[in-house]
Amino acid sequence: MNRITPMASAGFALLLAIAIAAFWKPYLERLPEVAPRLTHLHAALMAAWCALLAVQPALVATGRRSAHRALGRSAWVLAPAIVAVSLVLAWQVTRPAAGAAIEPFRYGLFVVQLASPLIFGGCVAMALRHRRDAARHARWMVASGLSILDPVFARVFTNLASGAPAWLTEYGSSIVANAAVALLMALDRRGRGIYGALLAALVLMQVLWLWLPTQAFWRRGVEVLFVTSPA
Repeated sequence: MNRITPMASAGFALLLAIAIAAFWKPYLERLPEVAPRLTHLHAALMAAWCALLAVQPALVATGRRSAHRALGRSAWVLAPAIVAVSLVLAWQVTRPAAGAAIEPFRYGLFVVQLASPLIFGGCVAMALRHRRDAARHARWMVASGLSILDPVFARVFTNLASGAPAWLTEYGSSIVANAAVALLMALDRRGRGIYGALLAALVLMQVLWLWLPTQAFWRRGVEVLFVTSPA
């Protein structure tokens, strides 16, 4: 784990920079025009979490454990807020305009937007549960950051990789997320159980993303929920 901790600060700082670049054109550049306040809150919360993941390992590496613990208390507020806001956004993004039909890709998108915050929340819950076990706590916190690679790189391949092949736009983010988790499993043998659990959760989400939209019961359920229910 000693090798992973110094790398974590640089890695999550890089992830924050990648996220800013990926969201620049569709969101940050148009910030005054983007109306939904919940979108702004979600962006601020996710940026704060990436910053927390970048700072905390550096505090541990430099021996400032008191500052690490004090800053870490913010996770008790940040993480539940991220999960709650993400689930509300999942509802808003899937609901079609009045009288319109649900676009086909949203049947799968809803799967990912439900599962992603739950996987993230599970990682953070385990990190907080093991907060007195430094090694497990650190690994679960790293896992919480890895759990958001898929949505970040989905925007990278959509917004930055112009002219990329269709398969890369469709599946590239899942490949990156799975490969990153598998790499950590190889580098950190003692963390294989934790990263293996995360990888299993990500793969299950990706399988459901592909399979559920092909099932009539799922499509009908989403339509009942979002089209026939009151706004």
